[in-house]
Amino acid sequence: MAPPPPSLAGRGAAVARAPAPGRQPPARRASPRPPRAVPPPSASEIEVRLELAASTGKLDLSDCGLSAVPAGVLRLADLEDLSLAGNDLESLPDELGELPLVRLQLAGNRLTSLPPSLGRLARLEGLWAHGNLLTSLPPTMSGLTSLRALSLAGNRLVALPASCGALCALEDASLAGNALASLPPDLAGLTSLRKLSLNGNALASLPEALGGLPALARLALQANPSLASLPATLGAAPALADLNAADCGLASLPEGLASAPRLARLTLYGNRLALLPPRLAAAPALTHLWLEGNPLTGDALAQLTVDAGRAGGGRRVGLDAAQAARAGPRLVAAAGPAVAVSRRAADGAGYWKLEPGARGGGEALVVAFGSAPGEPNWGRLLARLRADPTTPAASSFDVLHVVDGGRSWYDGGGDGAARWRAALAAAAAPYGAAVVLLGDSMGATAALQMADAVPPGATALAFCPQADLGTASIRPAASPAWRATLNARVAAAVAAAAEAGTVVRVHVGSWQHDVDQVAGLGDAGARVKVWDVPHHRLAAALDARGALLPLVRDAVLAARGCGGRRGVRPGNVL
Repeated sequence: MAPPPPSLAGRGAAVARAPAPGRQPPARRASPRPPRAVPPPSASEIEVRLELAASTGKLDLSDCGLSAVPAGVLRLADLEDLSLAGNDLESLPDELGELPLVRLQLAGNRLTSLPPSLGRLARLEGLWAHGNLLTSLPPTMSGLTSLRALSLAGNRLVALPASCGALCALEDASLAGNALASLPPDLAGLTSLRKLSLNGNALASLPEALGGLPALARLALQANPSLASLPATLGAAPALADLNAADCGLASLPEGLASAPRLARLTLYGNRLALLPPRLAAAPALTHLWLEGNPLTGDALAQLTVDAGRAGGGRRVGLDAAQAARAGPRLVAAAGPAVAVSRRAADGAGYWKLEPGARGGGEALVVAFGSAPGEPNWGRLLARLRADPTTPAASSFDVLHVVDGGRSWYDGGGDGAARWRAALAAAAAPYGAAVVLLGDSMGATAALQMADAVPPGATALAFCPQADLGTASIRPAASPAWRATLNARVAAAVAAAAEAGTVVRVHVGSWQHDVDQVAGLGDAGARVKVWDVPHHRLAAALDARGALLPLVRDAVLAARGCGGRRGVRPGNVL
């Protein structure tokens, strides 16, 4: 997903503090919408920004409470960088197309359409309009011949105009979390496209032209349940290195995938595959193949494990315990580290993969919630923690990867939330209080809204959660009632968990938008820390500083001290 707009200059990072030790957290407020930590700028402050933009060519009007674009914006003849993110805009003036814009931030508004004049922005290189209510795009999009980054995730798009195929400079397109049933057949003009995110849509088919895109390296298709097949041309895609088609309806795969020249990661868990292309595990560039939750036949699994073992070279094929049993324990053992066996911790929507610890695990459980891209995103950090020689006591823990590929915020505002909570409660119960919930962004929201679904005394570690989806720039295109329900559930879960003795730690950067998102959580009992990182990618920034692993390590060590059941080894399935 595209980076959010920068923080507004001169605004502080006020945040509620956790209650003093021994003090019960106050009752949750009736309103599910927390107050802003800092009020929006006044009209005079906006005028000052407009005057400054006349000389800098940059204007940040994000999170200003705007219901209309100020007229002064349209008079800035040299304006190149404009952020209107996080406001209450329902429409845009047609005159916007007359500005010499290079970057345009529109995320987190209430836009239902974009003006046709947008196509006149021939210099535009980045357009971020995720988290709106867009149902269609203007056909004039073909005029955006300089556009490199396009983010339209979390809208209500049901189709794309055919003109999208003419975006010759486009490199990264995020269309996740919409309602797309198909793509335009003519995509040949997307010669620069390297990354295409389509997870969480309603795709039933894909055009063969996808396989002919010369630069396409990453294709995300997960959580399109009606998608029964993939284009045969994908096997010949010259640059395709990462293909994720998990949690779809795939019943077969193109034979050519087994000879795809650069395909390194192939994620196919949660489909309806009974057979595989011959020697798929021995594809020339393949390093990771994830197949858990498919009804593969015993013969297909046996051949797969043999091929994986023979191919070697650090390849990893992921199977679940039931698949491993059908393949045969001897063949799985003979394949060695080439075959990784996990346990499916729950059935139904989403990804529930339980991995054992280095020594069989069972002493603690880390529940790693995936964020909006719909993929497990804590595996590398947790692998480093297990291998950290300075803290061997932290190495013995199981990991439960939980992923909502459909970008529904774990259906936090709908009826599906109860199913996610019940599945988590069942998986966490054997570990007692020795549980750490871990998440970033959408995954952090999940960790908070389910903090009271695990045994009391556990730990929730949330980085930059969206706790107020009414104002969040990164959000699904759900109804106001759905968003309000999620807001209320997060606040109630944090308060209930804190009262029960669960430690809820929330980390955010100094970007005012994220600070506002967590403004009410301190009063609910969370311990909130603000870091000097002016954007949403806090976890990545802390990891680059060497600060993320110690935070997670300390949480795991504290959880192990809560008395995990050492004799229970849920992840040791073979």
